[in-house]
Amino acid sequence: LQNNIPNITGDGTYYVILFDTVQQQTGSDYNPATGLFTVPLTGYYVFSWSFVATNLAVASFEGMYCHLVQSGGGAPYATVCNPNLTKSLTSGLSDEIGFSGSAVLFCTAGDTVGIRFYVANGTKTVGVLGNKESAFGGVRIR
Repeated sequence: LQNNIPNITGDGTYYVILFDTVQQQTGSDYNPATGLFTVPLTGYYVFSWSFVATNLAVASFEGMYCHLVQSGGGAPYATVCNPNLTKSLTSGLSDEIGFSGSAVLFCTAGDTVGIRFYVANGTKTVGVLGNKESAFGGVRIR
């Protein structure tokens, strides 16, 4: 992610993070316009991600969520990661909070996978910091 993405959530808006720069890709499975990786072959995949939420000092919120989401399998999204944070837990801390994680998912060809982020019960002032440490990747392992 090269560029900052300002004012995407804070009011409960769900946002699929658009990692705007593709560093390495075989085929065209990741779409930077949608933020989604389309699974080319059925199998097990490892996905990893990291990003920094920013502008938290001016936000008032109750609940901050990061989900690795997968379509397919009869459900529109499957939540894999859900760290919950509130303003009371972050008061006195930095204006920024980092998220990172990894997961192994079984995927069917055509499924899409992405990172969904939202902050609830506040104002739409929270964004994602663009820097070289922000990344999303997936690889088939079996």
